[in-house]
Amino acid sequence: MSSEHNPKLDELKIYVYTTPDADPKIKVGQNTVVGGEKAVRARIREQLRESNSSNEYTLLWWTYSTIKDHDLRKHPLLNESRYRKNKEWHTCSSDDVKVAFNEMTVGIARKNIFLMRAEQQECCDKAVDWFLQGGEKFLFNAKMRFGKTFTAYHAAKKAGFEKILILTHKPQVKSSWEDDAVNHVAFNGWEFHDAKDGAPSFNNTTVVFCSVQQATNTSGGSKKVKWMQDVDWDLVILDEEHYGTRTDKSLKLFSKITRKHTLHLSGTPYKALALGEFTEENMFSWTYTDEQKKRNLEKESNWATDIYRLLPPMSFNTFNIHPDVKKKAEEWEGEDAFAMGKMFAANEDGFTYPSMVQMFLDSLVTQARHGSWSPWYSNSIDNNLLNHMFWMMDSSVDSVRAMTNMLKDHHFFGQYEIIMASGNDDTKDIQEVKTAIKQNSKTITVSCGRFSTGVTVPEWGSVFMLSGSSSPAEYFQTIFRCQSPWVERNRLTGKIAKYKKEKCLVIDFNPQRTLEHMYEYCEMTAPDDVDTTERIKEFLDCASILEHGGNGIQEVTLNGIIEAFSSSQKSIGMFGYARATNAITADENIIASLKGISKSKAKSLFLSISDNDLEVGKTSKILSARQQKEKDKKAKNILQDLTEKAKTVTKRIPAYMYISENEEKNCAAIVKSSSPLFKEVTGIGTEDFAYMLEKGFFNERWLDRCITDYALILVQVSGNSFLKAA
Repeated sequence: MSSEHNPKLDELKIYVYTTPDADPKIKVGQNTVVGGEKAVRARIREQLRESNSSNEYTLLWWTYSTIKDHDLRKHPLLNESRYRKNKEWHTCSSDDVKVAFNEMTVGIARKNIFLMRAEQQECCDKAVDWFLQGGEKFLFNAKMRFGKTFTAYHAAKKAGFEKILILTHKPQVKSSWEDDAVNHVAFNGWEFHDAKDGAPSFNNTTVVFCSVQQATNTSGGSKKVKWMQDVDWDLVILDEEHYGTRTDKSLKLFSKITRKHTLHLSGTPYKALALGEFTEENMFSWTYTDEQKKRNLEKESNWATDIYRLLPPMSFNTFNIHPDVKKKAEEWEGEDAFAMGKMFAANEDGFTYPSMVQMFLDSLVTQARHGSWSPWYSNSIDNNLLNHMFWMMDSSVDSVRAMTNMLKDHHFFGQYEIIMASGNDDTKDIQEVKTAIKQNSKTITVSCGRFSTGVTVPEWGSVFMLSGSSSPAEYFQTIFRCQSPWVERNRLTGKIAKYKKEKCLVIDFNPQRTLEHMYEYCEMTAPDDVDTTERIKEFLDCASILEHGGNGIQEVTLNGIIEAFSSSQKSIGMFGYARATNAITADENIIASLKGISKSKAKSLFLSISDNDLEVGKTSKILSARQQKEKDKKAKNILQDLTEKAKTVTKRIPAYMYISENEEKNCAAIVKSSSPLFKEVTGIGTEDFAYMLEKGFFNERWLDRCITDYALILVQVSGNSFLKAA
């Protein structure tokens, strides 16, 4: 490009397109008219008119350029694939064009060259800063489609890590890890290896992929990857951190892997957060709320960017089980309580209570007063979103098989193609599901776990939660399956002609569970300086929650979510989370203060921790492996004992708040009150409590949040004025 300003060259663009009659051949051209993609498409339409061709085409790729199209065609990938003499048509792929372009412009023969988004860059920088300051582990708490793989690689590159091990319980994610490593310009020179192929040479930055199943295979498969234990890894990445990482087999494996740093990736790391393994300092969060806020900003800017606008907002719809179905529970001998999990109980012969399940299915598609029981007769639900559904059941293959068979024979659901996604003879490849959807106007995929994570099916418009219970992690992993973008673009302009999913649906027949999980999701994802209530309000601004019942349709409010959570007593349980305390900070004073909480001898416990069983003034001797193991076990038991003492204290705080006449809204207020009642209820005085907060034995920020949340609940259920201005 000339150093002098040239408006045309400054707008030089390379583009690639194809037409139906040319497929799989492609056209490579250039354009210098000001106007970005709009100008490119105008030029393509002009060319089609000149060639008397139809106006149908597909723009495969375009970019601003510093080289002209005839220079690009000199590259072997294009030059050797020309099929019309003196013309601009080629038999290579658009990816080949990208590789040639990048090699000629930046000197790297890889197809991908996109940059990190602002939030990905922020996540990368925070993780690298933590690692370089000596931090051992960091968490990407990021919702699906954030780009955790791409961001993790950038963090490893920026930190200078060269030996990278990826461990996951989801071996199907290998392709995405490999694609970024071998196809993106940013990671040029990197090598990607499957662990089972043996140890690599480590001459360059090396990424090794291994499934946890392979590494823990007791039948002999683990021998192929045992070499990993001999490597001092710069970084170990635990993908899908929430899934199976705390089993005995997994923990044993992780203990054998030597590494300097560990990066945890998860969209739903609730267990890790509840255990206090991560704080705001060593974690980056990106939630559904963050995503939808970005979407709204893009919308307000007239869709100036095209990142988040394709992700439909979610609509949660809860339905009560029809009373006639619940009445059938009277058939259960010795029990009178209805349980959805029991309703779907099955064995190899089918459902245990087939008439009850039949009645349930009938109620789903029967119009009643206000359409209270049926998603198909609700005025608030677009029936197009019920054309392709994902039904999640409890983890029983027999139940899935029984449901599949009953749906096929049902007078209404028989019009759907039923896809069984559990068992030995079922659909195992997500591509089979996608093919079935393309061949059928209506489908139901029934599963008890398969396809609940790591898959993208644009046509799924709704998720039916038919499981009896689920953890918040399992719940959100499953429901996000229906949020995949699905749009129809104008073939001439490339603009979105139709959003085929204006929103997506979650259908749940356990209203209490839905609201409880909403509260927990907002609580766990709220920054330290944001109240849970504010987080819930933000969530409700981005997602609707509708209750369908005997009184018609009602929208759930903040108070409704708080009341549901309070009735479950989970708010009290949060006081006992491991993240509420850090036993390792205990000193002699703290241990002495906790002496009365249990029968343990405080002095001996303190000496065991602080002096490591050594007499003052004597030199430590080298311990045998057995002695060291016993010593480590004893120290672990001591810390566990202290942790249990601490949890005993924190779990008593709600009881104190309930009977206290004071209106404490945080730890500082409890300390300031100097109430003798606090010691009577919890076992320690306010002065001891203040000392433990100061030393970090108690996590003040977490307890403040628990106290605030419980105070809110007390307001809702008893009318106490805990929220009055301080």
